[in-house]
Amino acid sequence: MKRASASVMATAVAMSWLIVAGGFPVAAGKDDGPPVEVKGLADSLNKFTWDVYPRLRSKPGNHCFSPVAIANSLTLVAAGARGRTADQLFTALHLNDRRGERTHEAMRQLSEWLKVYSGQAGCELHLAVALWTRGERNLQPGYVELGRKFYGAEFHRLAHDDPPEKLRQRINQWAERQTKGKITQLLVDNDLDAGIPLLLTSANYFQANWKFPFDQRLTQQQDFVTDSGKTVRVAMMHGMFWLPYYADEQVQLVLLPYSCTGLNMAILMPRGNQTELSKLEQSLQSESLQRWLSGAQVDRVDLSLPRFQVQGSYRLEHVLAELGCKDVFTLGVADLSGITGNRDLYVGRMWYKALTTVSEQGTEAAAATTVEFKAVPVAFRVNRPFLFLIMDIRSGLILFAGRVVNPLG
Repeated sequence: MKRASASVMATAVAMSWLIVAGGFPVAAGKDDGPPVEVKGLADSLNKFTWDVYPRLRSKPGNHCFSPVAIANSLTLVAAGARGRTADQLFTALHLNDRRGERTHEAMRQLSEWLKVYSGQAGCELHLAVALWTRGERNLQPGYVELGRKFYGAEFHRLAHDDPPEKLRQRINQWAERQTKGKITQLLVDNDLDAGIPLLLTSANYFQANWKFPFDQRLTQQQDFVTDSGKTVRVAMMHGMFWLPYYADEQVQLVLLPYSCTGLNMAILMPRGNQTELSKLEQSLQSESLQRWLSGAQVDRVDLSLPRFQVQGSYRLEHVLAELGCKDVFTLGVADLSGITGNRDLYVGRMWYKALTTVSEQGTEAAAATTVEFKAVPVAFRVNRPFLFLIMDIRSGLILFAGRVVNPLG
């Protein structure tokens, strides 16, 4: 049998990786998996992930985004949309629930599902939403109730004469607080215009230790071949672990578990000596990912993985318009009457930032002595462009996805 090895540590960001979640312990000591509504929502949001991802990676370099954070905002916008505007939003999210009733309940259950991870040692994961209204503008009572009940939304009223800079500072402070200081400048100077009537903000934060941490003493400066063919020196972490591993003629994949049961990071890399990531990315869909994950078997993996930090900063209007969400961004066409009771709103701009950091940090480890007769391990050297995913294995939900073509940024 072939062998393989890997290691990682994350705070959540991008490149070609995924953060996936699932299989958390319940009070009775059983794992019954996610509720049916959560599993169905995860399937829909994963399809949304693979619609958005190729549009974000059209620009060269590293990338990182959280489809959960984007969907958390869009479903709350959709809650106030009517007619064709609502249809376009739900269609883009691959949700068939046009009235949104099942969707909002599923989003609430998803938030509760993910909170379980924060109850485990060495792990924290939470979502937050806030709406900011200016002046005397009133929101529909039903919309406010829905936001609080299903999304735990905060509602803030701002003075009509508050300057844009004051509003920008308040929102940045909120984002910084919700992300534990990781996102400090969600909005930059001159992002906001005077007289904005309503803003919606969302944030999510993830932190987890590795179940099998890397030994920092083994980290060395080694070569990494970027997507341009250039060789750079990076801090390469090393470890020998028993991990789920999959390989075929197209891809190599290894799953790195976090200390909180059910959360993993998947590292995907083109098979052989290929440095071109685009072919692998073109084939990456929910079905192919599930096939690779299902085919992974626990093996002894000799892993080399670069320490990295990836940031993503995007404007999402054009991305969403390409997915069919055009009316919501069009003056005189958007129907967001479920928010204020009138067709007096449309979405102007949508900003998004994300950050992921991977290092040696992890859980405490114990040692024991035994006599092991071992086979030659399959080497898994992440020294060229790769994908990573952090996922909930039980529901299949992709929490973060990204690519790394150069660990130095």
